[in-house]
Amino acid sequence: MSDNRPQKITTAHLQRLAVVYLRQSTARQVEQNTGSTAHQRNQETYARQWGWPESRIEVIDEDLGLSGTSTEHRTGWKRLQKLVSEEKVGAIFTAEVSRLNRSRRDFGTLVELCRDFNTLLVVDGAVVDFDDSTDRFMTNIRADVAEYDNDLRKQAFAKATWAKARQGHAVSGPPTGYVVDRPGQWRKDPDLRVREMIAQVFEDYERLGSLNKVLKFYYEHGIRLPARRGAEVQWQRPYHNRIYLFLTNPVYKGDYVFGRYHFGRGGRRQAGPDKMIVIPGHHDPYVSPERWARIQARLRGGRVMLRQPAGKGAALCQGILRCGRCKRHMTVHYNPRRTGLPFNYRCDMGKIVFGQPVCWTVNGNRLDEVVVAELLQSLRPPELEAVLAAAADVNAGYQAVLRQREAELVTARGKVEGLKRHLDAVAPENRLVHLGLQQDLEGAYERLAAVERTQREHPPSPPLVPTPEKIAAIHRLAQDLPALWGDPSTTHEDRKRLLRLLIHEVQVTSSDPMTFTIAIHWIGGAVTESTLFHPYGSTRLARELKQQGWSLDEIVEELNRRGARTPYNRRQFSRENLGAIFYRDARGLRSKSVAPWDGRQEELRPLLAELLAAGYPHKAIAAELQRREVPNITPTRPWNAGQVMYLRSTWKISVPRLRASRREALYKILPELVALRDDMAIARELERRGVLTVRFGGRAWTAPMVAYALSRLKIRLAPGPCQTAPSSPDCEPEAA
Repeated sequence: MSDNRPQKITTAHLQRLAVVYLRQSTARQVEQNTGSTAHQRNQETYARQWGWPESRIEVIDEDLGLSGTSTEHRTGWKRLQKLVSEEKVGAIFTAEVSRLNRSRRDFGTLVELCRDFNTLLVVDGAVVDFDDSTDRFMTNIRADVAEYDNDLRKQAFAKATWAKARQGHAVSGPPTGYVVDRPGQWRKDPDLRVREMIAQVFEDYERLGSLNKVLKFYYEHGIRLPARRGAEVQWQRPYHNRIYLFLTNPVYKGDYVFGRYHFGRGGRRQAGPDKMIVIPGHHDPYVSPERWARIQARLRGGRVMLRQPAGKGAALCQGILRCGRCKRHMTVHYNPRRTGLPFNYRCDMGKIVFGQPVCWTVNGNRLDEVVVAELLQSLRPPELEAVLAAAADVNAGYQAVLRQREAELVTARGKVEGLKRHLDAVAPENRLVHLGLQQDLEGAYERLAAVERTQREHPPSPPLVPTPEKIAAIHRLAQDLPALWGDPSTTHEDRKRLLRLLIHEVQVTSSDPMTFTIAIHWIGGAVTESTLFHPYGSTRLARELKQQGWSLDEIVEELNRRGARTPYNRRQFSRENLGAIFYRDARGLRSKSVAPWDGRQEELRPLLAELLAAGYPHKAIAAELQRREVPNITPTRPWNAGQVMYLRSTWKISVPRLRASRREALYKILPELVALRDDMAIARELERRGVLTVRFGGRAWTAPMVAYALSRLKIRLAPGPCQTAPSSPDCEPEAA
């Protein structure tokens, strides 16, 4: 045992292990900073000098080349913690506290373990006893400094990286299709096959129109996508996200983008446009900016969004109709009593969910007519040029498949020829090299045979030849669609399914009090707009034109020019029907102006609550409202008990103890009326005084009701002259 060991190291510590822990942050530091690694290894000399034998000195160097900010992949750190928790470690030797960990939380975990299991820490020859508050305090400060220093270095590195990116230098690795030309600059991949395949991805998407179709096309024809890993190019099976990354990465339009994603505690998040650095024209593009914008618009238009169920009614746009004002879905309301307006679309989700007033209502028949007309117009028979262009697009994909298969076959054969030439050039005495090349050549022959077998078993689909017979068949199918749509055997569900195959959603916006705009968003991303009149917008316009001094013929001509229709039978305007509208206005059938219902609710609600609290029945309240000339829900009808009951339940006006209050009033007055000695007489008196019945406030009093009330109160009527005993003289009949 050495005499120069520190006093804090006891015999109990020497009987355990002395663990020397080494760590470097990166593999480059391990290769270049060899002096730092040697200095950390020399920490075991302290253990020898202080009495630890070689058998109890263990060096943990598994974490060389790993960062100290995390313990996820540091097996050496985890093994050190396990040894300490098993009471096998007497002292831990390290060159710096930062070599152990740069995370204050993880270092605190080690400190607690050392305190619990009496383990010392030796930092470059200085012994730290964690039971000593001074040592623990100073060591924790050094750990905080290590974490703070690491944060400063990361911030400085990040600032330098962003500054370099702003100068136009690429500070990140190039994606597949590009390689580093010189520091900060990229150029296209020298492999011609890689360049052609990436360009083909964009062409196939424009030709086929959707990611799923491109993916299916690649699977059917065995096409693989490139992925560069350093100097090697790997050809992998296509999958959806891989194709999507090719189509959405702005690098392929020639722009260098840095800071697209933000990495934080919540994971990777996409950054906003104001937080990204975009260097246009940084390198050679694969697609032009115009093609890039067109592809992005198609990708946005092809996104799948949640839609409501189609339903079983006649409303074709049910579930895909959205209000252009509040962006909520519009619901369908059927009107069985209205022949001209059997259903309409109403934006009332705000009322249903939040109690807000109804946004507005749209004529359902007229809207569906416009949507169906646009749908059938899009399904009209194609022109000969369009059929030939579609066939040319399909054949272009066929030619691309042929080029891909030919390039794959040429690459496999070139690999075999290159290995054969290399094998012939090797001297026979180099037996090991010769044997390795033979194995590589056998593997190349196997890959060539696999490529030939795959291409032989899965030939590409033959090109399309648009013959006159095929074009005529296409025209016949397209011409039958309008007849099939209007056929009585075609159900509403069939029409809705066909509608949803082509239309993504329909947005309706009210541009003014008389018209609204219909925007049809097609699946491919196109948008078609139309303008229609509100159900009574045409009559409003006619009245406005009349107030401006227009003649009857001029108004009819203007309405028909704008495509207006009569509100009930949706016919063109004429002098007769327009004159009928003005005649009704002159008679005052429509001149009576009533305040909007939304504005009258606040006035009617407190009045109704007051009458209900006073004990009035629904019928009496209706009569009182009619007497006060309060406008009804429907201005042309008088008030009735059913409307009062509906408003009370809708507004949830509660009248506490309504029956109890009537019962108490009845129980107070009945004892006074016992002297009448007759149920019917009591009923007539209660009716005269206006006393309400308990259960039926609107019904008149009857003798059975009085008898029931008296029995509940256990009140007996006073005996009359004829109700005493027969032997009583008072009961004798009077003389004639």
